Amino acid sequence: MLREFSRSKALWALGLLTFLNFMNYIDRNVLYSVVDLVKEDFRISDTLLGSLGPAFLIAYTIASPVFGPLGDRLTRRYLIAAGVAFWSFATASGGFAGSFGALFASRACIGVGEAAYATIAPTLIGDLFPPSRRGRMMSIFYLATPVGSALGYVLGGSIGAHFGWRMAFLAVGIPGIVAALSCLTLPEPSRGGMEREAGEPTEKKTVLMPPLSFGQTARRLFAIPSYFLNLLGMAAMTFAIGGVAFWMPTFLHRHRGLDIETSGTRLGAITVLAGITGTLVGGWFGDYLLRFTGKAYLLLSGAGMLIAVPLVWVALRAPDPSLYLPALFLAEFCIFLNTGPANTAIINVVPPRMRATAFALNIFFIHLLGDDGASYAIGWLSDHTGGLTSALLIVPIMMTVSGLLYLFASRTLADDTARVRAGWEGETLPSPG
Repeated sequence: MLREFSRSKALWALGLLTFLNFMNYIDRNVLYSVVDLVKEDFRISDTLLGSLGPAFLIAYTIASPVFGPLGDRLTRRYLIAAGVAFWSFATASGGFAGSFGALFASRACIGVGEAAYATIAPTLIGDLFPPSRRGRMMSIFYLATPVGSALGYVLGGSIGAHFGWRMAFLAVGIPGIVAALSCLTLPEPSRGGMEREAGEPTEKKTVLMPPLSFGQTARRLFAIPSYFLNLLGMAAMTFAIGGVAFWMPTFLHRHRGLDIETSGTRLGAITVLAGITGTLVGGWFGDYLLRFTGKAYLLLSGAGMLIAVPLVWVALRAPDPSLYLPALFLAEFCIFLNTGPANTAIINVVPPRMRATAFALNIFFIHLLGDDGASYAIGWLSDHTGGLTSALLIVPIMMTVSGLLYLFASRTLADDTARVRAGWEGETLPSPG
């Protein structure tokens, strides 16, 4: 196996991609701590307010399949740089929104820019690190999910409380426009160059087949059982997490008596602590379990989700903060266990030249089937049923579905991974010599 880049270059790329992913989630989540400030400014209902979630997610979902095939064919660092610059500009522009429609459009544009990043960045990590280390490296990259989300809550709540929600958008958006230039320093490793461990013999030569169309690639991907069931499990999880991310600060404000700044800060602190520990433990423990079973990544993901179900129920029903805050922390810890393993499983079961498309399709369907409508649905249930507390009970139901799907997906994970490692890549044929 050819080692194209030094260890320091690979770690630099991982660090930079992780930092940019922090900014990704900060910009995505800064809105959620200022929801009631936006409601007051524009005088809108919870149902309309909840549509700001789908504004981002629908654009993100639709744009992802566009960037996937591009990421499998073009220079990835240029696509990443363009995506970072675009979403950061869109975030900052939201601070100047003079109407609800303008803010809605800003959120949609953030989705387009972030789609470029989310589909392509993980494939660079897959091509810079070998399979035995990918779970840990991916868990570091996905630390941005809890930490960036939490910083979004904290910055949104703090800046919004003191300077208004518009300044919160400007403060987090402008730095990203400058940071986009750093993407030009990223390496461009060959696709699939890390599929064999150092010293592992190559048993056969391969030659490239002609590039597949998007439809052909999609059919190949959906024929991989663990990829397809993993996607469905992530979709159910994304519905649950998306609904909680949008409405939990408001839930703590309305039903637990916390002010906007305190609800954002407490939720942010819980998400940071649970997210860091859960994500890192999941990545490291998944790699450790991989020594004993090829099903490790998705077994761990499924177990974490199912353990979190009763904890989420307690967090939503218990009135005492000495109960609901620890329950929320433990639930988030268990949920974040799956972040690195579930995404590493995608890389490991998919041929290298299909991976950006695989992440694109994953993003498209987990959001289409998951959180595209979650915040709107919970808002509608809040308006038409027993309020936000009752509406949020749909979350543990979807988490149960997610955990079971992960467990079903684990049954073929080892075999699907072995096919890629052995050279069955859907893009290669045995060479005639």
